[in-house]
Amino acid sequence: MPSRLSHLVVWALVCSLTPSSTRASSETRAADENEPIVAKTIFAEDFAIGTAALQPWRSKTLSQWTVTPDGVLLGHHDTQRNGIGLRSPQLVLRDFKASFRFQINEARGVQFKLNATSGGHIGRIIIQPGGFFFQANRNRQLGISTVPQFEKCETKISRDQWHRCDLEVHGDQIIVTLNGDVTRTYRYQPLANDMGTFELAIMGHSSQFDDLLIVERQRSQKSWPERLKPFLRDNCLDCHDGISREGNLDLETLSTDLDDSEVLRRWVLVFDRIDHGEMPPEDYGELEPKSKAHFLTSLQSTLDVAHRNHREVVLRRLNRLEYENTVNDLFGIDLRLQQHLPEDASKHGFDNNGEALGLSAELIEAYLSTADVVLDRVFGSKRPPKRISLKTSVRDLVHDNMYSRWFKLLQTDGGTVIYSSEANAGSQFSNFAAPATGTYRVRLHARSFQSDHPVIMQVQTGTLTRSGRKRFMGFFSVPPEGRIVEFTDRMSPGESVFPRPFGTIKNIAGFLQKGKRKIEEYTGPGIHISKVEIEGPIDAWPPESRSRLLGEIDLQNATAVDAEVVLERFLKRAFRRPVEPSEVMAYCDQVDALMKRGRSFENALRWSLRAALCSAEFLFLEEPVISGVNGSRESALTTHVNRFMPASETISDHALANRLSYYLWSSMPDEALMRIADQGELRDPEVLREQTERMLSDERAQALKLNFAHQWLDLRDIDATSPDTKLYPDFDEHLKWSMVQESELFFEHILENNLSVASFVDSDWLIINERLARHYEIDGVRGDAFQRVSLPDDSVRGGLMTQASILKVTANGANTSPVIRGVWMLENLMGIHPPPPPPGIPAVVPDVTGAQTLRQLLDAHRSDSSCNSCHKQIDPPGFALESFDAVGGFRQTYRFQGSRNELPVDATGITADGSTFKDVRDYKQILLGQLDMITSGLAEKLLTYATGRQLGFSDRKHVDAVVNAARNTDYGFRDLIHHTVQSPVFRMP
Repeated sequence: MPSRLSHLVVWALVCSLTPSSTRASSETRAADENEPIVAKTIFAEDFAIGTAALQPWRSKTLSQWTVTPDGVLLGHHDTQRNGIGLRSPQLVLRDFKASFRFQINEARGVQFKLNATSGGHIGRIIIQPGGFFFQANRNRQLGISTVPQFEKCETKISRDQWHRCDLEVHGDQIIVTLNGDVTRTYRYQPLANDMGTFELAIMGHSSQFDDLLIVERQRSQKSWPERLKPFLRDNCLDCHDGISREGNLDLETLSTDLDDSEVLRRWVLVFDRIDHGEMPPEDYGELEPKSKAHFLTSLQSTLDVAHRNHREVVLRRLNRLEYENTVNDLFGIDLRLQQHLPEDASKHGFDNNGEALGLSAELIEAYLSTADVVLDRVFGSKRPPKRISLKTSVRDLVHDNMYSRWFKLLQTDGGTVIYSSEANAGSQFSNFAAPATGTYRVRLHARSFQSDHPVIMQVQTGTLTRSGRKRFMGFFSVPPEGRIVEFTDRMSPGESVFPRPFGTIKNIAGFLQKGKRKIEEYTGPGIHISKVEIEGPIDAWPPESRSRLLGEIDLQNATAVDAEVVLERFLKRAFRRPVEPSEVMAYCDQVDALMKRGRSFENALRWSLRAALCSAEFLFLEEPVISGVNGSRESALTTHVNRFMPASETISDHALANRLSYYLWSSMPDEALMRIADQGELRDPEVLREQTERMLSDERAQALKLNFAHQWLDLRDIDATSPDTKLYPDFDEHLKWSMVQESELFFEHILENNLSVASFVDSDWLIINERLARHYEIDGVRGDAFQRVSLPDDSVRGGLMTQASILKVTANGANTSPVIRGVWMLENLMGIHPPPPPPGIPAVVPDVTGAQTLRQLLDAHRSDSSCNSCHKQIDPPGFALESFDAVGGFRQTYRFQGSRNELPVDATGITADGSTFKDVRDYKQILLGQLDMITSGLAEKLLTYATGRQLGFSDRKHVDAVVNAARNTDYGFRDLIHHTVQSPVFRMP
């Protein structure tokens, strides 16, 4: 990607300059013999002959000017002073000030010269942060409201001398050097953002000048590897040459082809190791600061450009969940469609990544058949469906031959008791089947039986066969005094309801067969259901989706002209952008052609709707790059903001609306968001903030919990392993369900209340039910309802890492591994990406005899230096979690199946930076001292999910800016989402 300064208007080309200006350019080339530079002129003024860049302005009052990043020259007027741009043989100013403003990340090296024709006059050069332009200064995009004041960095003007200004950027720190010796370091969050600028002010008193030249200093044609060689030779090759190759790294022969992703990754690793102080090792000594800074600056700019050039813009397809949500919101229906589509692949942690979302013949066939399912629902049946309103006892819904085996009939009230918790035919309403497709409301009047405490009832719906698909409605706590369990579900013809107790006897038939007992003899707990109410379909007919699509158009009498009205309205919503008349007519022509061949209006319209639902415009998220004004108009603020982000790096308002909506809702934009996009106002930072907050407050933001959080925390893998029943006999489906619910509600609570990101690391509260409280050994929690519970100061729980769901998905069902859990902690919570293990290194296998713990085996594994470099980062967080077993229970000893050995747990460790901890509580405190790192990792996850692409080296400065903004808002998680939306990464294609 070209430098933004290269987009500046070149007021006078070097080749066409007057002799004095050309002479200045050649002097620039000789300014530093050790590092030859190429002078690229970005502003030139020759006062001697009056050939000036400002000549078209012809202003007699202009005394100060500013060059914006896109080449716009801004002037500030003072009627008491003569102006630059006069055709005069020589310029004489009493209080001369020339002010230029540059973007930080591009103006890395700027040289300039004021050729004073008379010496001895007082003059100085000042450089200081310049903040933002005009309204952009007050947009609060970065959490500030005023331009901060900074101490100035200045030096005197010398006669006939080129002056050089260098800027080195490291995150939120900018090091400014004037003429090689006057240095100032600025540290402030806005400076790391693309909108941050520096002001270069050249001042003189009663001075005479005959020319002024501003050039961008560019490095010589020497390649970047050649520039790095001296540093590598002096500091690295002793250990990383072709002979030593420590850590399997040979910097003498390491490829410099940065188009190769693996080569780029390894050079990024070199940068990180040196930048973080991990290399060279401690016994080598410290690097000379200036040499290190120059090396990092040079390599950083090289890697930044390489990543931008290497990054592909992948057209992103809707994944299964996004497709389902989009179709439902488009038509105003409620269909479960994911089961009709192939499972999506995942990449970089998320299944909405553009690289993973391909298109196959199988998928196209699935889209075609699914579109028919959708349109059947939209148009509905030609006649009202058969409805039922059933109020009866379970006795009427179950076959007679089931009662002797599964049920106990109470003669007093006609109610029925179900004892067995096993999922079998005895728990189904076999005499009830939904008569038609639709939404049904079910009410079960239930109470616990033969129990002084509530009994859990589990309810499913679906088909009667064991192989049929069943849907989980939930676990319901049923007390002795009784309650009504009510739910709605969309059923297909033939589907039924399956209620049964949970945690009771599994095989009631076995009890009855033993000794030929009668069911009346069983004294254990069960669920008593006295009455069942089922009504449905309760959907309106004709369906609202039909009127939403057609409006007032009558299907029986409609014409091809009516199709144009329908399709124009529909296609704009389906394609999530304005549509051209030609696009609409292409679909309308098909309707007209089909009707002329005898098809009905509905049939022809369905054909066009089906084609639209299978089109690339619907299935893919188009993100066109804007050039100039997008849509009808731009706000004044948007215009100013866009000066800092060229059109070539900004997606359109409609693409931005789509990105925002699929980020927060996993679905299409609503009418309010589309209306703002139509007006061209969405890129206004304040408008974008308002819409983000509105959408976060909408119930559709549940998608963040169910989609982002599930993938971020690997909750989708909760069924990947089945815990060993001999080691963990208390583990059951209710506990597993409660684990996932806890993590979901924990995430939701932090988001809704804008709690600090620190809560993900540690919290003095949990959101749990009685089942989890029993698992966590926490007293005082009753019932299946989840509730916020305060923790004592010495509790090992709190935060994400000690939640049972996380501890289960990072174990194999029998054993735990510090490596697996350590990698999970680094990747998911700390934002650190450990490299893959070196080839040929065997994995550490647990000792199932219980003679040695995996930790003891790892001690020997780390004796290999190539392993230790990674394991010193991976192992500590894994060691901290050793006090938790494979299902998240607290333990003090290890249990091994088939072994009597029980070895003590050792949860102590030393972090890579030398911090020690004795258990998970200590380790949490260490992480709480590294909130910037935690926030950076989470921001990277959020932006990866929001943009559908993996972030890379060139995105780091933007992630750093998000972290800095989060720090200024106390790390609030809701605020963090706002900061990611405001980030330039969110607007990049």
